[in-house]
Amino acid sequence: MRAARLGWHLGDPALIAGPLMVGYALLGWGLVRVARSAAGRERQLILLCAVLVGVQMINTPLDMHAFVWTFGRCLSHAQGWYEARRSVQVGALMLTVVFFALLFVVLLIYFRRHLISNLLIIAGVALSIGCALIVAISLHQLRGLTSGTWGPFRTDDLIEASGIALAGLGVALRLWSARRSEVPTRL
Repeated sequence: MRAARLGWHLGDPALIAGPLMVGYALLGWGLVRVARSAAGRERQLILLCAVLVGVQMINTPLDMHAFVWTFGRCLSHAQGWYEARRSVQVGALMLTVVFFALLFVVLLIYFRRHLISNLLIIAGVALSIGCALIVAISLHQLRGLTSGTWGPFRTDDLIEASGIALAGLGVALRLWSARRSEVPTRL
């Protein structure tokens, strides 16, 4: 009963969730196709992007992070520290930033030879998942960056879709390049 009053819901009620999920599915399929033609660490990098896209594809319509935040909100109300939630949100944000910064450095070192050739894919995946992460944290100061609308669309949905499109462009270019190198040229 209390959760309903706090605005708890399962799933993303926005109409854009379906097209975003389809976009993630197509991107994941393309990433797997690119990974088949890659080898070694480059294949690992592309498969890592495919896994991240797959998880986000599942998360998009379900909004699984909403459960965590709603549970935290209910817990803070029950324990009486709801008014101090901003410091908890900032702490969660800082831990997330530190974690992803360290992860980025490790991945940068490990995949250093394959970053430039996969830059569009990496940038697109990072943009779409990063935008979803900012929305998931729901810190009001950050929400100002992605709130707003462009016609009938929310800005955060457009940023997320732009990331999918950017990564999709990278996948298309990689597949086109691989196909072009396979086709023998006639003189």
